[in-house]
Amino acid sequence: MTLRTAETTAVYAYLRPEIKERLPFVRPQHEVGLEEYFRRDKNPQIADLVVLAAELGLPVQAVRIWFDHRLAKWRRGEGLNANWRLLTE
Repeated sequence: MTLRTAETTAVYAYLRPEIKERLPFVRPQHEVGLEEYFRRDKNPQIADLVVLAAELGLPVQAVRIWFDHRLAKWRRGEGLNANWRLLTE
């Protein structure tokens, strides 16, 4: 029997993208707070992410990944390249 942890779920979701299973640590009620903060600051510093993670009761890594993905989604919606590094090279 394989234990389903956040890490194994993330790897499985990466290997099987057709399965739209949410990662277990970011729930819809957390997304409300994350979206609210994203509207104020699209690229927060790590200290801000630590505070936000503590307020929401989430791992810092989950919040950081959520912001990375959300920023890429926002940039695509604005017609910008989702990978900012390509713009600075």
